[in-house]
Amino acid sequence: MKKTLSIFMTIAALSFSSVAFAQKPVKGSVTGEVQLNFQTGTAAIGVVAPSLNFRYFLMDDLALRLKLSITSNKDKTGDNEDKTSNFSFAPGIEKHFKGTDKLSPYIGAEIPISGGKVEHKTPTSSTTDKTSSFGVNFIFGGDYYVWQSVYVGAEVAWGFSSGTSTPETGEKTTSSGFRLGANSGIRLGMKF
Repeated sequence: MKKTLSIFMTIAALSFSSVAFAQKPVKGSVTGEVQLNFQTGTAAIGVVAPSLNFRYFLMDDLALRLKLSITSNKDKTGDNEDKTSNFSFAPGIEKHFKGTDKLSPYIGAEIPISGGKVEHKTPTSSTTDKTSSFGVNFIFGGDYYVWQSVYVGAEVAWGFSSGTSTPETGEKTTSSGFRLGANSGIRLGMKF
């Protein structure tokens, strides 16, 4: 019993000592991240890999960011089939504030650009609808470094977007407006 307790205490001490050395990025650091979503349908936890986020720190408190996303989905009901494919990228910039040894709050801006198409196939016809959007978002969020070079974070965006939908048959429609949004999960990232 004493041996088991001793081993447990040693592991706990090593774990907490590694947490104490959490380090925020500095000039020249690169970070990459994915998003963890809780309650994603039938899975309790899912990693949203179609969206990959990268940052390059120009200075200790200034980073360029790039978000890339590619998604594809196929739904088939009887003889009818819908294929959806989308891509998006969002270049941007972040200004980080002092925070604490482990917390790195920031504000920034990004320009999301996306496009995609939906193919509708039935036994007698086939049509393709195309979509595109462009926007400007102001963002604020924070990263909390839980271990050296590993962080969790959250982010909120407020911005303007304009999108168009162009069906193969019918008229083109455009929508635009302001929106407030938050990531639906927790960001999990690593400093390289």
